[in-house]
Amino acid sequence: MRTRYLYIGLYRFLKRKVYRSLTSLCENVKSCLADEYVVCGSLSVGIVTFLSILVVWLLLRDPCQQTKITESLCQQYHEGAIAGSWCYDICVDRSIKLVHCLQQEPDVTTFFWNKAVIKVTGDLLEDDPKSESKAVSSKNMVLKEGLTVSAFKLLIQDYLNQKLGHVNHTTVCDQLIEFADFNQDGKLSLGEATSVWQLLQIHEFFLLFLFQGSYAFPILNGTCGSLYAMEYVDVHGLYQNQPTSLINKVFSNSYRWSLPHWTKRANIGIGLLEYSAAILEEADTRFFMCDFGPMNFGYTSNYELKVISVRNIMSESMLEYFMKSRNCLSDYECSYGNSCIAVCNRQTNRCTGEMKQPFLVGICELMKEYLLHDAPRRIRPELGLLLSKCVHLKDRGLDTESYMGDLVSHHIIKHNLILNELKLLLWKEIKDVQFL
Repeated sequence: MRTRYLYIGLYRFLKRKVYRSLTSLCENVKSCLADEYVVCGSLSVGIVTFLSILVVWLLLRDPCQQTKITESLCQQYHEGAIAGSWCYDICVDRSIKLVHCLQQEPDVTTFFWNKAVIKVTGDLLEDDPKSESKAVSSKNMVLKEGLTVSAFKLLIQDYLNQKLGHVNHTTVCDQLIEFADFNQDGKLSLGEATSVWQLLQIHEFFLLFLFQGSYAFPILNGTCGSLYAMEYVDVHGLYQNQPTSLINKVFSNSYRWSLPHWTKRANIGIGLLEYSAAILEEADTRFFMCDFGPMNFGYTSNYELKVISVRNIMSESMLEYFMKSRNCLSDYECSYGNSCIAVCNRQTNRCTGEMKQPFLVGICELMKEYLLHDAPRRIRPELGLLLSKCVHLKDRGLDTESYMGDLVSHHIIKHNLILNELKLLLWKEIKDVQFL
């Protein structure tokens, strides 16, 4: 009996001990869980607060100073200092907004809106003594109240003579005066004249205006002061054959994997040929593309060629101005960009400004890389022969010491014959294809 009571007492003692231990453990667990809930709750509130602040900052931030640019633009517009076909939509109707910033540089800020690229230059940006905007502003000082249409025409004529040479600029001048009449009232206000004068100082706008008759250049959609908008090009660059990844380094031709179908590229190639003809005949002036490569071109969703970089498209007069100040021992010391080479006068050791090799050779080299490797078998031999002839014409150049004629005209005639044959060959192959 004693042993039984002893076991019962020991059992009750241990039961109380275990119960107390479990009770203490549960209380500690509850306390820990409560602390964790507090910590988790605090952390959640902190994360939500941070995300809310981040969202508000992203919505309210102004990375490319859209607000400042718009306010400055509209202030000048309401004061009558500037004008343009887009000014009313931006400043009064508010139907056009500078919302999506693509790029910001010291001299130009680029926006995207409704399938249009909008570029802002001039005093709408922050002042920078070395920027192009200062050059534009200084030239605006020429325009004063009371400027007559005839005086403004003379100002434009002088500017065109500097840029394009001393040829007949009547047609271009009349087009600029007509363009400047933004409200189409038959008069020219100081704000309208000032805006056109600002735009003319911008190399890209100047060239786009001259080549508006060519499908190869983006269409100008509208302007306001020194702001101008142009057509958005869907694809930038025809191809990129520089090794930028491990795959490109292992497979040197891997860039061809993502190229459009050959017929679509052939249509782009025809646009390239038409571009080469247009650039040599515009405004009674020869132009040269002195930085030639596949990344200077793009194309639309309909596979129509578009020039996306006009920075190094120069008139013959501008090239002559740059070249004549150079000393040289050979023709290759008279180069501008990667495509324009002038003749070196060995007697004076000065560059002459006479172009030895037009950029048409570059067009043939580009088309050979872009089209020949997978061209249809029935035209590949003829296509390859024409492209090789075009590329190697530069190796059969004239003796520049003895030839006294126009070297450019001589090369252009030879190249144009080949380019016309190329265009006809490609067109026969794709004329029944729909690209829409």
